[in-house]
Amino acid sequence: AEAILRHAIPAGTDGSIPVVAVMGRYGKQQCAEMACTAMRLSGIEARVADNLRDPFPADLHSYQGSVRSWAGAWAARSDLQGLILPLPWRALVREGLPLQRFTVTILTDDGGDFDALAAQWQMPNVRDRLYRTVCDSTSAGIIFDGNLPALLAATAHLPAAARMPCVVVETIDTLPDWLRQHCDAGGEAFAMVARAADGTVTVYLLGRRTQSP
Repeated sequence: AEAILRHAIPAGTDGSIPVVAVMGRYGKQQCAEMACTAMRLSGIEARVADNLRDPFPADLHSYQGSVRSWAGAWAARSDLQGLILPLPWRALVREGLPLQRFTVTILTDDGGDFDALAAQWQMPNVRDRLYRTVCDSTSAGIIFDGNLPALLAATAHLPAAARMPCVVVETIDTLPDWLRQHCDAGGEAFAMVARAADGTVTVYLLGRRTQSP
C-alpha cells in the first residue's frame, strides 16, 4: 500500500486530511495499522481510529447516525494529518458512507455476511452495490486482493492508475494476462512469490516504471 499512498497522499498537504478506509471481513485492523505505518514513513502523522479508546458504535437504527458521528469526530481532530478507518460492511448498509469521500480504500477480502444483509435490509445484490459505492467514492485509488474475481470485477471500471491489485503468483514470470494488461495500461500492482522450501515471500512492485522486489 505504501506506493499508492505516497502518490495519492503527499506529505505536507494542506486542507482536509486524507482518509483511508479499510473494508472487509477479516484483517481490517492489521491492514489499517500497516497503512498507518506507510503514511508515517511518507511524512504524514496518521492515526488508526482506535476502537478501544473510542469504541465503534454498537448496532443502532440508521437514523441515529452513530457511525457518521464517530468517523466525523475522528476526521475533525486537529492533531491528525491522516486517518485510517476500519469499517464493517454492515455500517455502510445501515447508514451509508460515514464520510463523503475517501482518499484511498483498501479491500482486504471478499468476505461478509452479504446474504444476511440483503435479507435484513431487503436489498438485492447488496455486495455489488456496496463495492460500486465504495469505488466511486474513493478519489485516489483502490488497493485490493487481485486473486478474488469479485474484487477484480468490482474495480474493472476504474482507470488502471486508480487500481492496485495485490496478487499471489507461483513465479514472477507466470503473471496472469489481465495483470500484464493492467500494468501495460499504466497501472501498478504487488506480486507476491512464496518459496515452499523455506517459506520466504518476495514482494515485487510491478508497473510501467518498475519491476523490482
